[in-house]
Amino acid sequence: MESNIDFLLESLRKSGKPFEYINELKLSENLRALLRRLYIQSKEGISLSAIGSTILDFAEGDYEGFNVIGALQIPIGVIGVLNLFINNEKTEIYVVAPFIKGRLLNRLRDSILILESSIVNIGIKDYEGVCNSDAYVTFSDHKDVLDPLVFPRLYSDPVFLGVKHSYMALIYYMLGLDAFSAGIPVAPSEYTINGDTLRYKVIHDAPYQLLNNTITSEIRELLKAVEKPYICAVLLLYSLIFDLGHASPTAKT
Repeated sequence: MESNIDFLLESLRKSGKPFEYINELKLSENLRALLRRLYIQSKEGISLSAIGSTILDFAEGDYEGFNVIGALQIPIGVIGVLNLFINNEKTEIYVVAPFIKGRLLNRLRDSILILESSIVNIGIKDYEGVCNSDAYVTFSDHKDVLDPLVFPRLYSDPVFLGVKHSYMALIYYMLGLDAFSAGIPVAPSEYTINGDTLRYKVIHDAPYQLLNNTITSEIRELLKAVEKPYICAVLLLYSLIFDLGHASPTAKT
């Protein structure tokens, strides 16, 4: 096997167009990724062993033309556990997120505490290329977030919107969704406050499934988002968590 690799690497060097040469070889995408990585290591005199140490199986996806050489390893942690209703069915969700720390992590945790003591109902309507999700959150505590002036201030703040867009892009990729195919909603389509209840509605084009491998499948199972409609509910939930964490005056700074 090693002699075959050495032969292929030498052929790559002589080809003048190594990536095109690799793409024409009748090999698995895992082996192609290895060849690209070894070629770059040899040419540049650097080590790429860390990005090559991944449990991803590149044969599971369609990476034609992308010239895969490895994968990022991003820690994922549980920031809370929520019991809520999705389409009137009681569901327990482990809220996981890519590695973050500092002020943003504190605010997300504050939001989880708010939702833990609230009743959360998320409804999902027809899923035909559109995410149409509607959440009703009835607060028994932390009613300061129901100030009708809070949300307008958030959605007119360019710093808030920029940070939220970056956060939601991370969530999309964690779920294996294309963050750019349909655009990321950073503000709800509708929000109203009636007594102790917040209505939070999101309508947007359904995102394209960019990655569908073992890792993204496990994350979707953890979030109860295996079926397409439930992905819409999960995206709404992450958007709501972010907003509530910033809406509460008691949020840690």
